Amino acid sequence: DATGITQTSGILVHLDSAGTVITGAGRIFLSDHTGATGTTAILNEFASAANDETEIVKITASAALAAGKVLNLSAAALTTGNVLDITYTGTTGSAINITDSTGADANSMIDLNQTTADVTAQTYLIRGSYTDDGQALADFLLFEDNATNAKFSVSAEGATVIAGVAEGTAALTLTAGDIVVTDGDVTVSGGNIIRSVQAAVTADVGSVQGGSPMTADIMEISVSANAGDAVTLPAAVAGATAIITNHGAASADVFPASGDAINEAAADAAKALGVNASIICYAYDTTNWECLTLAR
Repeated sequence: DATGITQTSGILVHLDSAGTVITGAGRIFLSDHTGATGTTAILNEFASAANDETEIVKITASAALAAGKVLNLSAAALTTGNVLDITYTGTTGSAINITDSTGADANSMIDLNQTTADVTAQTYLIRGSYTDDGQALADFLLFEDNATNAKFSVSAEGATVIAGVAEGTAALTLTAGDIVVTDGDVTVSGGNIIRSVQAAVTADVGSVQGGSPMTADIMEISVSANAGDAVTLPAAVAGATAIITNHGAASADVFPASGDAINEAAADAAKALGVNASIICYAYDTTNWECLTLAR
């Protein structure tokens, strides 16, 4: 019992082991509560009344530790409790602060893994919540570079800001899927909407539906050697648009995709596109294109 000791320097309790090999069952210190119940008991507690920059608990690994663990928390049977519970009322500090000084290693400062083969209930790898609502200064995420330059943020109201590198450099890239707006507007206050272009297309010889299919928003026909050489619109999707310009030597035929129609004509029927003319099409449902022809 060391109660009442007024420690100022030195070590009050010292456990020392010089063993070169400690097996998986070996321990320098073991606190083992074998009782089946503990209600709200605290089995081990470190407390301090210090009001300076005291470190209450410090764990220091050796410089040779490469593949071990500095702190291992195991609570496989825990279902409704918390493995690590932090209560914090700081002002400018952080509840958790991780500092990594390595720059050449392929590592992660935080690595989250859910190893269940089949997730059958709503699960979050990261979840953040505010009790208050509608606060302008409440953000969910903030990432900075150069210490203070905000690059990516998500506010509590869902407003997301990405500070990209420069115009013409991608700040957000989708490799699959769609961007869906169910309410609200898409507003472009600066810059341009750059559409995909399929240029230098040779129209398919023989006026055949399916020939030279359109794979971008804008198609430029550079070769249409014979009247009726063909290109083909993509399958109609309500709201889709397509622009085709014919720079070939002869009129080209623009076909809809199989089963679709242009300007309420018969299904699968083509529309002629003259030399140096353009056609602007929009789909108003899943089978019909409305196409307007523009001449120079």
